[in-house]
Amino acid sequence: DCRVESKQNADGTYTIELTPTAAGTYLVHLTHGDRPVRGSPFIVKVFNPLEVKLTGPGVVENNEDHGHSKLLSFSKQLEWTVDFTSAGLVASNLSATMYGLEGYSQKLAVTEKDAYHASITFAPSRCGPYKLQVVAGGHEVPHSPVNISLQDISKVTATGPGLVGGCVGKPITIAFDTTQAGEGSLALEIEGPANVTPACISEEPGCFVVNFEPTKAGAYTLNARYGDKDIPGSPFSISVINPAEVTVSGTAVTGKGLGVGRKAEVIVDTTQAGSAPVKVTVTTPTGKDIPLSLVPDETNGVLHGEYVPDEVGKHKLHVTFNGEPIPQSPYDVLVPSEEECSVSEQEELQSAPSGFTDLPQLVIDAPVGERGTVEAWVDAPNEKQLQCTISNQEDKCKVSFFPLCTGMHFVHVTRNKHPVEGSPFPVNVTAQQVLNIEGPEVTQLAVGQPVKLEVSEGVEGKGELKVNIEGPADCRVESKQNADGTYTIELTPTAAGTYLV
Repeated sequence: DCRVESKQNADGTYTIELTPTAAGTYLVHLTHGDRPVRGSPFIVKVFNPLEVKLTGPGVVENNEDHGHSKLLSFSKQLEWTVDFTSAGLVASNLSATMYGLEGYSQKLAVTEKDAYHASITFAPSRCGPYKLQVVAGGHEVPHSPVNISLQDISKVTATGPGLVGGCVGKPITIAFDTTQAGEGSLALEIEGPANVTPACISEEPGCFVVNFEPTKAGAYTLNARYGDKDIPGSPFSISVINPAEVTVSGTAVTGKGLGVGRKAEVIVDTTQAGSAPVKVTVTTPTGKDIPLSLVPDETNGVLHGEYVPDEVGKHKLHVTFNGEPIPQSPYDVLVPSEEECSVSEQEELQSAPSGFTDLPQLVIDAPVGERGTVEAWVDAPNEKQLQCTISNQEDKCKVSFFPLCTGMHFVHVTRNKHPVEGSPFPVNVTAQQVLNIEGPEVTQLAVGQPVKLEVSEGVEGKGELKVNIEGPADCRVESKQNADGTYTIELTPTAAGTYLV
């Protein structure tokens, strides 16, 4: 139906007002005095802009979302379709304009597919926000304007030494550039052996600097997303090392058993330090550098190396981790001469009173710089092994022990794990007198708690009772002779440990 209103004007003309209720082609028949007016019937084409259908990238069907920018991935060409089938208009009445940043505007190409269908194409040159305005028959079509934001994740870049790795206790820095990628937000997440919270600083629009400081060595993973999509290279694998956790052991470090022509071993353990290249070099006293080949064992992160010294004197063992010396490097290692150590004195080796202060001892001649590692122990007649006290001096060292029983003792002395000539040395310990000592039947006491010993039998006659104590700390001693000729000894230890009285 079409509502019609007709009125005659004062000058004798007529005004006819038609209000169509649907789009389409109408024939208007005019008669005057029952005769057709010249030209009648008249053809009137009615257009309904609300029936134009616009589809394509960014077109939002929900009116609540209309006007909001739609995020789209960058494409070399975007295309929209316009359908006039129900609108009562042909495609030739269509025009489209694209607007962008900085006053950008461009008339877009419109291609008629048939009388009632057309397409609009746009070839963007860069990312960013755009607005498409579509006009048909002088009216803006439904869903116009179309707001879109083009985004190209491939244009996001991540740079910086932090992408390769870093060190515990030092900031790791990575720079992100999103200026060519369009609108979006940068989201970061770090996973690894320790919790890390990255700090993101925006230096200028689209440019970010990210810093984080790991507290533990290991492999970290950085997930970087822009606009809910992974950026190129993400996730990033970041190796964090800690040179302070590298441990070095073996005879090439301790010096035990070292000598010219004897194999020296190096063990480098990086299991707690992370993954990085390890290099070990030995510098001889004459300045020659010997690089060591390192072989991994079945335990990940443990490397073995060895070399055979051919010079006597101080060697330096250099260990680098990821190209930097570890905190303990270089190690000073002495390779001694086998001919420069001998026993020159055997003081009181034939007889000594059991449990008293005149201890059996022997003297080893060897300058401190050429001595190497001296170790000693005693095999006692009661089949127990006694520890020796080694007193180091500049040109010699003294080895002594505290006998606990009488009989033949054998003192074993080694230098660099090899017996000193004449070892083991026999020591016959005899008792001058036998004492009967009574005390509490306990093996453990508390620090500061006194313990009393009663010395009764065997103290008759001339002589002075001497008390010698060996232990981890000083021990307060009080000794008094009783009226019956016996002695009472009170000991008060000041530190925990084992004491020999």
